[in-house]
Amino acid sequence: MQIVVGRPITVVVDAPLRRVDVVYRVRVQGDVGEQPGGEAVQARWLLPSEIDEMDGPTQQILAAAEAVRDPAGYDGHVL
Repeated sequence: MQIVVGRPITVVVDAPLRRVDVVYRVRVQGDVGEQPGGEAVQARWLLPSEIDEMDGPTQQILAAAEAVRDPAGYDGHVL
């Protein structure tokens, strides 16, 4: 699958783990013909609400992607 991405919608930085995730949103309409690779035998798209278990980094990315829906999320504050 080839995609053209726009600007990132958010970035997740986990300094202790030295991990940076740059998150893009790509809107998909219709079947894109996903094909599994590697050891996978099948592939399909899931909504976040359909996932039973997910690792910490995935949870952080999905939370950050959801947070950008709130315009106030762009405002910093003093602790």
